[in-house]
Amino acid sequence: MKRPGPPWPDALVALDWSQPWLRPFAPHGPQVVEAALQAHRRGDSMAAALNSALQPATWPFAIEFVADSALEMGETAGFGLNHGAAAVAANPHRLGYEAQVHQRRQVPLRDGLHDFFNALIWWRWPRLKAQLNALHVQHDAGPQRPRGAVRDALTLLDENGAVVLGPEGVRAELHRLQAQRDWLGLLWDRRALWAHAQVQVLGHALLEQLCTEPRLNLIAHVWWPALPRAADGPADTGLAQAAATQTWAPKPFVPLPVRGLPSWSVQAEQRDFYLRHDIFRPAPASADPRP
Repeated sequence: MKRPGPPWPDALVALDWSQPWLRPFAPHGPQVVEAALQAHRRGDSMAAALNSALQPATWPFAIEFVADSALEMGETAGFGLNHGAAAVAANPHRLGYEAQVHQRRQVPLRDGLHDFFNALIWWRWPRLKAQLNALHVQHDAGPQRPRGAVRDALTLLDENGAVVLGPEGVRAELHRLQAQRDWLGLLWDRRALWAHAQVQVLGHALLEQLCTEPRLNLIAHVWWPALPRAADGPADTGLAQAAATQTWAPKPFVPLPVRGLPSWSVQAEQRDFYLRHDIFRPAPASADPRP
């Protein structure tokens, strides 16, 4: 069972924007936190504060954040029934989460760190998030039906995913080493490669865990899509295009113990850390070692 964390305003104040997993958001992160805190003092919802601070109506995929309670959202949805299915069953006129995003361009947010990070991911990757939402709707079998393999994969990326950006040659070599679970090669012997690559956390649940319970065995599910050249457009556009053509079942991810990335933990400065087989596990016998 997840231990209760601090109240969400305190959790926002405690964020350390110098940490590598938050660095992509650092230029605007403190200002966004301050806007959310001011809204809390006024009695406004976090969603209202983030509409003001992040201006989602001006994004390439224009949206609006709307306040929503845990009860309305169907807290226990997730990998079983469709997200919000319990709420839809209780109120047939209520749209499920993905349908509400797709049809009304509204992203429901609950006050708290988890959905705060979801809003930040929407801000940084609006085209990708919109494409993932469209795929959810495309593969939705109905509120009382299992989500299916495609939607499970999309949810895993949305909650726990990451992507590696950088020159294609660097990405190809990192992907090869990770697919082989060559942890020493990937994270120690060839760690100089990471100076030319950027790990971008896409999963808002993973961001929350890194900030509140940064266990050494935290796993990111890394997606390695083929990306267009940087000259063809921003990374958000390339990832959205890749998501549209990706085969999502079976899940196209490779697990990565993210605290082993250079500078992501104190332990990552010691070679012996990568010999801990409880964290850096070999590939299962059924895994394809080819990237």
